[in-house]
Amino acid sequence: MSHWERGLGLSEFLAGSLVSIGPVNGEGNLKSFLSRPYPSHGSCRIYIEYNILAGFKSCMKPWAEKRRMTVIQMIACDLDGTLLDRDIHVNPKAAHLLRQLWKTGIHIVIATGRSWRTALKARQELGIPGPIVAHNGAYVFDPSKHPVEMYRHGIPRSRAEAMLRWSFDTEAHMRFYLGYQHPVFLTRIPDDYELWQKPDDLLITPDTLIPRKPLEILLLGQEHVEQFVREYGLKGPDYELTMFDHGHFLEVNICAPNVNKSEGLGYLARQYRIPRQNVLAIGDGLNDVPMLQWAGIGIASGNGLLQCQEVADYVTPRDSDDPVTAAILWAEQQGLLGPLRHQKVF
Repeated sequence: MSHWERGLGLSEFLAGSLVSIGPVNGEGNLKSFLSRPYPSHGSCRIYIEYNILAGFKSCMKPWAEKRRMTVIQMIACDLDGTLLDRDIHVNPKAAHLLRQLWKTGIHIVIATGRSWRTALKARQELGIPGPIVAHNGAYVFDPSKHPVEMYRHGIPRSRAEAMLRWSFDTEAHMRFYLGYQHPVFLTRIPDDYELWQKPDDLLITPDTLIPRKPLEILLLGQEHVEQFVREYGLKGPDYELTMFDHGHFLEVNICAPNVNKSEGLGYLARQYRIPRQNVLAIGDGLNDVPMLQWAGIGIASGNGLLQCQEVADYVTPRDSDDPVTAAILWAEQQGLLGPLRHQKVF
């Protein structure tokens, strides 16, 4: 049987069967211990075992407080390559599991680099209310609450209007995302506009005043992207650029400095008073790395990027086309989801 350290009062000490004594300030024995003044709690360490029913039972209350077991209170899911399937729809099995977990009181959060419009569509398909972290962490909103907007980290209007004028001077295609129930400003109509047009898109002019800080500015086109990078660089005092090569065209996302998913997710955790160690995050891409590093439990898709897997606590099997379900089942096996077996979740 192991010995546990415990600070005891004298009466509790005499009630037990002493095995050994070791004062903090040196070795001693029973006689020297009893001849000393009554010690206060913590002034000595007494190693004891109680003899109960012809067996030994250790004192199971350590002097130091036990480390609290991690129980997940919030789950954050990326969209592309994680919650969405190959047809760009929410995976039905993952959606069912998340809905069951939501019923037990766990907060379910969508955390994506996509726009608020795309994230809102996925949330509606998921079938449960709750917050959304969109635009790579720059925007947190919850359509089921009032007010809807919870957090925003936008680009200064003066900088955005300067970029707007640049887009008209160069005839570039730019989109300005302003937030929930605000139109998306377009500087020109592209040739394939009918493929992705939305009813709330608004074609603007060079004299248009941007009413609020844009959450994100999107620039498309090979030549225009290269020209923009030459003039603005990859980073300024109030903006940052992220480039994506889609093969047949380049895309640049312009956002405020130091924006990432952990920013928006951290805000939500503070609002709900959930410690970060009680947050589970699931992702697969480079923009998920800060979120997985921040969360208490980070899980990467086995089909995702190596950089994401390297920072994860667990990597789902590569042959799985449903990383969210695989992640939840692993968390349940580790006991991270609390006593859910009794609630018929799985």
